[in-house]
Amino acid sequence: MQPRALLLLLLAMAAMAAADSEHQCVWYGKCGRDPKYGDDRHILNCLYRGPAKRAAKSDVELMREVCPHLVKELETPDGGLDLCCDSEQERNDLIRRM
Repeated sequence: MQPRALLLLLLAMAAMAAADSEHQCVWYGKCGRDPKYGDDRHILNCLYRGPAKRAAKSDVELMREVCPHLVKELETPDGGLDLCCDSEQERNDLIRRM
């Protein structure tokens, strides 16, 4: 699977999990390099079992550019977006290149 497709799939899964109040996030943030690889391409997400967190306005705008259909579907009445990924995960190099 191409890196962009994998990233979009992960973001979509995180957003869908946030859409249902019964679902909980499984990760949030980055916790460091995968010791199997030891490079900057293989980063591990931090374990987080809890509700999605409110995204910053700049992150919502980035999501509007990258995945407008998800924002349209998941945006809260006040214009916010609750996600299972933080700014660093969202703004990695793959998204910037899209």
